[in-house]
Amino acid sequence: MFKLRPWTYIRRLVRSALQQRQIQQLQFGLSYSYDALKNPFAQGTFRWVAKGSYTSGPRQGQACVAKWFKSGAVFSDTYFTLDIKAVDKSLEIVDKFNQLNIIDKAIKVNIPQVWYFKDESSDEWSGQRFLCEPFIRNYQKFNSNTGWNDSSIAWGEAMQALSHFSYHITGGNYVLCDLQGGIYQRETVLSDPVILSRNRDYGVTDLGSAGIGSFFSQHHCGAYCRPEWTKPAKPILHYNPVRGTTMVRHTVPTRPSRPRVTRFFG
Repeated sequence: MFKLRPWTYIRRLVRSALQQRQIQQLQFGLSYSYDALKNPFAQGTFRWVAKGSYTSGPRQGQACVAKWFKSGAVFSDTYFTLDIKAVDKSLEIVDKFNQLNIIDKAIKVNIPQVWYFKDESSDEWSGQRFLCEPFIRNYQKFNSNTGWNDSSIAWGEAMQALSHFSYHITGGNYVLCDLQGGIYQRETVLSDPVILSRNRDYGVTDLGSAGIGSFFSQHHCGAYCRPEWTKPAKPILHYNPVRGTTMVRHTVPTRPSRPRVTRFFG
């Protein structure tokens, strides 16, 4: 389980080097400034985002971001596994969409890595994990996992087509959505995609069949959708279409009342 209190560790670590205002190697190969971690430049529904840089490897000198849970956000360790799993499925779908050459630009997906704070960190942070991925410029949100979408620009329409295509190519079992990322001259790079599945196999942002219905209740085919692509016959709105990412935790079924043989003592 994760319960992050970000600044306790940071304050302790930089107390003797505050003038340098630089925190080196939270794990080998990364660097984040004190100010960047103290004042994240962006946030999602349940995570903070800070900007840093790669200090070694093929991306040395390039900008990156760290994403970690807000204080009080509690998730199981499987969240990271499911996050990577969703990216893998997204890559599979995006590759097939690119092969159709529906648009003359490429769509790519940022691939995150799971990093961790070193053991010499404070007890609150030691061994805790976070996601790291390349920094994206010209960031824009195209649609959400509840059906909200911005089709006012061509890329917004193209992303709606990608989401529609994902349902078609997977036989109605999955929808790739919550599409957001950076628009570049020859491509758009997506980050933090969500997969909706019939069995809710992709974590708290996977809204299942109800999410798929909600998404298509708000979808209107545009210039990039193809008429032969399948879609739900009568999609029903289950979630309020909002721009942000909606999360629903798995529930455990309970009995309406205690068994009749149960006795109370005291």
